[in-house]
Amino acid sequence: MPPSKTKTGPERAPRVYALAALMLLTGALSLTATQALGYSIQLSENTSGSALHWKAAPISFSLHPNCAPGLPQAACLQTLRDSFKAWTGAACSSLSFLETGQGASTNLTALGGPVNGLNELTWSGGQWPYGQTVLGVTSPVFYGSGEIIEADIAFNGANINWSLNGGFGSTDVMSVAVHEIGHMFGLGHVLEGNTLANVPTMAPAISGSLAQRTPESNELLGTCFLAPSGNFGCASNSDCPMVVASGGQGEYYLGQSSCDGGTCSGSLAFGSSNDGQACEDHSQCTSSLCVNDGFGAFCRQPCWDDYPCPAGFDCHGLQGLPFGACLPNGYFDEPEEESPEESPEEEQVPQQQEAPEIGQPCQGNEDCATGICAGQAGEFLCTKPCLEDAECPLGWSCSPIGAGVALCLPDSEENLVEEIEPEESEPVTALADGEPCSSDSQCEGERCQFNFCTRDCHLLDDPSVCATGMGCRRTSEQSGDGLCLPHGSTHAGDPCADDSDCVTSLCYDAVCRGLCDPSDSSPCPFDQGCWPVTDFGICAAGTPAPEPDDGRSNPDDSPGQTPEEAPEEDPNGQPFWPDPNVQKGDQGWGDTPEAPGYAGEEEVSGCAGGRDQEPNETALLILLALIALTTRTESSKEDSHHDRIA
Repeated sequence: MPPSKTKTGPERAPRVYALAALMLLTGALSLTATQALGYSIQLSENTSGSALHWKAAPISFSLHPNCAPGLPQAACLQTLRDSFKAWTGAACSSLSFLETGQGASTNLTALGGPVNGLNELTWSGGQWPYGQTVLGVTSPVFYGSGEIIEADIAFNGANINWSLNGGFGSTDVMSVAVHEIGHMFGLGHVLEGNTLANVPTMAPAISGSLAQRTPESNELLGTCFLAPSGNFGCASNSDCPMVVASGGQGEYYLGQSSCDGGTCSGSLAFGSSNDGQACEDHSQCTSSLCVNDGFGAFCRQPCWDDYPCPAGFDCHGLQGLPFGACLPNGYFDEPEEESPEESPEEEQVPQQQEAPEIGQPCQGNEDCATGICAGQAGEFLCTKPCLEDAECPLGWSCSPIGAGVALCLPDSEENLVEEIEPEESEPVTALADGEPCSSDSQCEGERCQFNFCTRDCHLLDDPSVCATGMGCRRTSEQSGDGLCLPHGSTHAGDPCADDSDCVTSLCYDAVCRGLCDPSDSSPCPFDQGCWPVTDFGICAAGTPAPEPDDGRSNPDDSPGQTPEEAPEEDPNGQPFWPDPNVQKGDQGWGDTPEAPGYAGEEEVSGCAGGRDQEPNETALLILLALIALTTRTESSKEDSHHDRIA
């Protein structure tokens, strides 16, 4: 059964996690992680603490009367109600939902609104802070014990073409809603490779088919773990949840709960198979990553930008995942043919048939040389991305499919495979920052990262270096070097969990910070000082000494106001910094002392996102990636000691 819900210490303010951003993913290789993982959960302290869960059923919800724009409102609202039913009915689960009237607010926690104890679903109006490729956001509010007390779901009502039947080029309401409701009651993403033929409801990607409206049986097992009808029992580790954590540039598996004596325990089980050894699923590998590379399934080491492969290995992207796998150099190179004189005669083995080109029928992306299989129900053809009609075969057009991406699609059933003769092409205009891309050469800034154009920058660069809506976000904690990426909506001085939360693109000690140059005589406003970090500084209360010991506090014999002497509250009564007295637990989710309203920064290891090589194929998938966790904390009256900078 789920971990203990017993609280220790005084009641604390809840935390808000923003979950489940949906966006278009291009540029992944056709390598896939192995299938058959069941379900996953998340922990209250990211890499430790208790599983997120509700205390009891039913879980109440209310629907705002304004459903998806452009759709019949009554039918759309009924689709949302049906989406809740998709998760109920498992014999081993007591999970249930109860509609409790009509929602009135559009200022939900997922959109920066206050906690009100209601679980509300709404479509945003004209303002959508997460970008045009994000479809929905779920924000569970919970205590350090993992008990969820509120979970709002907000859908993008600004620039998404929603539908009730999953028509081509549109986004199906129910497919997205069922996924978000899974996060609402505590499920995490199933981080495994995906194909058009098999995409679980809680996968980080949706294929556009309607199959994801219905959770698979192993996903429904998650409802039995989080809300059992009796005592949840297990026969093997596969009955227990995988544990998802987030850090660096994405999500990764922290491990799998072990089945001990018929109960899923708080300790994590890791496999015994090493790199290169055969495997059937991730739980068998010491690296928690089992990859099917076309030659078989083998344990592999994960990789991403800040976690490169060892010498002799290359990082290859994984389809549907924000990180890659290390494979030996030249792993896919064709072997040199032996000369007839040197090799004995033997039976000729037929060569593997080449993957179909554009226009040929296909069942999944792996069937196509281009890596993209698209179409409507019953008719899928190999195709490729494009910028204009001239890039497509005769009888085909470059057709937008949403989120700024277009594919070559047939005008009719004729001329499906005939390709135009190559001609001298006109120079292609470089893509501006923020536009979808698949290689560095397409971009003005000569950087294609996370499948959109960006450029190198430093935190102290003039803001105009990055495009509107983007800021310089550091790529490591060792310097202020970074990339231009979309900035958040949280202002300096407010709580945060990740750099992506902040307007300034810097989250330091769980608070959004203003940036400053320590060499500048007056870089910060009012009574704040410039506290050195590495090659940049942050604006915070107090005056640092000329040569601080650690960049955040003064020597005892140095003049100036120390952080301990800084004001504890702003004019609105909100603390400038969180209480640092946090008890960190071991890996697992047994009872841990309540954190005093503070999630804290943690060093995270594992498969944490990003790719370390330029992909050469494209996968037509819609990524369901957990966006940056947004932590909101409020200081209780018992919290009076603060020893971190403001």
